[in-house]
Amino acid sequence: MARSQELARLFQQPDSPAQRHYEVCRAYFHDSISADEIAKRFHLYGDTVRAIVRDFARDPDVNSFFTAVGPGRKTSPKRDAINERACDLRRQGATLADIHAALQREGVDVSESYLFRLLRRAGLAATRQRRPSPQPGEYANDGSVVPDIADVRALSLEDGRQFSTKVAGLFLFFPLLLDLDLPHAVTHAALPGSEQIPPLQALLALLIPKLLGKRRVSHISDLCHDEGAGLFAGLNVLPKITYATDYSYKTERAMTERLIAAVIAKTPLGDSPLSFNLDFHAIPFRGAEPDLENHWVPMRNRALPSVMAFVAQAVGRRVLCYATANLLRDEADRMVPKFADYWKEQTGCYPTPLTLGVMHS
Repeated sequence: MARSQELARLFQQPDSPAQRHYEVCRAYFHDSISADEIAKRFHLYGDTVRAIVRDFARDPDVNSFFTAVGPGRKTSPKRDAINERACDLRRQGATLADIHAALQREGVDVSESYLFRLLRRAGLAATRQRRPSPQPGEYANDGSVVPDIADVRALSLEDGRQFSTKVAGLFLFFPLLLDLDLPHAVTHAALPGSEQIPPLQALLALLIPKLLGKRRVSHISDLCHDEGAGLFAGLNVLPKITYATDYSYKTERAMTERLIAAVIAKTPLGDSPLSFNLDFHAIPFRGAEPDLENHWVPMRNRALPSVMAFVAQAVGRRVLCYATANLLRDEADRMVPKFADYWKEQTGCYPTPLTLGVMHS
């Protein structure tokens, strides 16, 4: 039979993956051609050729490696064994968590989500079971020990009680808090609370990070095991981060104003500052479809949907004398007289000259 160039090209440029793998391996192992030269011959990448010969060398089974795989779902003995084992356990009444635990003991590392999909395809869908939350004293998912639940009823005031604490300096603030009559201020403000964490204990728990100079609410977690911090707040331990975050949603501006007024009434203000900085501060909103006005944000050099805040600060001090937020644009001109009236109401006299500025975002 005459040799055909068309038939010869079938071996020079094989189309099927199985034939291409065979030609690549033959050229590499039998003809000792380099991977880069083989890649040029078959129009492949050099790394592709090296991967093919590596896989063949790892398991040099000619019958399986060079077999053409037809379309459709590929078989996998390991996967099929997992499916069969999971279905058998489910038929025996095992829950999804039980099946997952049993397979892990047998050295099979699969997720509960994979098992759920597997059982659902087999018509044996198992109900997902929520894992119980770790209890106080147990380990959380991040490896930390879960602290006790904050509860004023669990506070121990036994004589001779001793414990270690890293925040003993907090108790130096007690004389000042008593001079300010903080319990009366909290009652006058009608702050929210519960039987577990009354209003005064809630405020003291939120005040502790400020007294310690902690800049973020999330750092409260560092104190949840410290009995000294809990004792200062009148609790067994401090409440968790979520409580500190959720508490702000329970308060109203009127409560804060009553609290501040009650505290200022007990505070020796001394001489009025020589000057004040009055700043408008735009706080950009980064969500979707905000129901906010556009305000100029200097750091972004453009107007953006923002919450506009107004702040009064005594020059040379870190103390904020007045603050409010969510101003409308046409309310800005009235904020300076409003602050002057507020200052006169608290001190009996109008403030000295004011300096208007802009606080950058």
